[in-house]
Amino acid sequence: MASRSEGRSKRRGPEASAAEFLLLLPADTIKELKMTALSRDVTASSLLQSSIEAWLKRHGSAKAFSAKKIAAAEKRQFLSKMDAELIRSLKRLAIDWRTTASAIAAEAVLEFLSRKGISVKS
Repeated sequence: MASRSEGRSKRRGPEASAAEFLLLLPADTIKELKMTALSRDVTASSLLQSSIEAWLKRHGSAKAFSAKKIAAAEKRQFLSKMDAELIRSLKRLAIDWRTTASAIAAEAVLEFLSRKGISVKS
């Protein structure tokens, strides 16, 4: 009998050290994140995680962060599974910068998408 993991597709999400993380992101950003993930045959969570990791490497040592103001009506919930340590790092940075983890994640995703030539309205 085949084990459960043998039958899984590579689109299944991050490994066991992942924790659920609820973010508020602009609807257009979520849509583009999901479309990009589909075209790459990966999960949106793994794409989100890699974009946040890359963003933190580039900007994590900065002294401040200015989040773009987005109307509450334009935001949607996005439940992701990410590495628990990355979530803690993101939350610590958000506290230090007096912003939200969602604002940092949104900026990371927007930067990732723009580097790939994908424009997002929000």
